[in-house]
Amino acid sequence: MIKSVSERGLRIKVITTEGMPSRTSAIVQEQCEALGIECQVIYDTAVAISMPMVDCVMVGCEAVLANGGIVNKVGTYGISLIASHF
Repeated sequence: MIKSVSERGLRIKVITTEGMPSRTSAIVQEQCEALGIECQVIYDTAVAISMPMVDCVMVGCEAVLANGGIVNKVGTYGISLIASHF
């Protein structure tokens, strides 16, 4: 998704949470930098203070359930609750 947006010439900045213990944030940051996209890694606890700067929230997931729910890391639910207030 991010690569597609970048290829269309849209200027974006990615904010990713730390993603511990798997360090997925480092992977996201490396891929963004390879595409020339600015990427900022923040602590999971900084999501609420960063949300006013965000136009779109995108999360990955481990599984999509038949009822439309998702299975992912613990922080995803908190991010969705915070995003719903902005």
